[in-house]
Amino acid sequence: WVLALRVYDRPRPLARRVILPAVLWLPFGGAPPKALAVASYRFFARAVGDEKAPAAVDAALWALAALLFAPLGVAAFLAYKAFEKSRAPPKRVVSQPEKKSRKSKKKD
Repeated sequence: WVLALRVYDRPRPLARRVILPAVLWLPFGGAPPKALAVASYRFFARAVGDEKAPAAVDAALWALAALLFAPLGVAAFLAYKAFEKSRAPPKRVVSQPEKKSRKSKKKD
């Protein structure tokens, strides 16, 4: 076993601690390949500058998480509504007595 302690000068944002491993868990096992990390940083460094690149990467991760988890939220909401509807008692239908039609009396 090898223990690696990583010390950062600033705390890592939630987007990089939680969202990035969750999004990349299936394709890469939770850790992004170094080439992908460098390419994304370079892309955002060119787009918004070196100083704002880490914040832009975090914002992009939040947007990606929202796009990935929004359909799950909608599906959960629809499933909850269907479950709630199935548990509701059936609506009571009160039938109105039929009105007897009065036939006009004709005098001959």
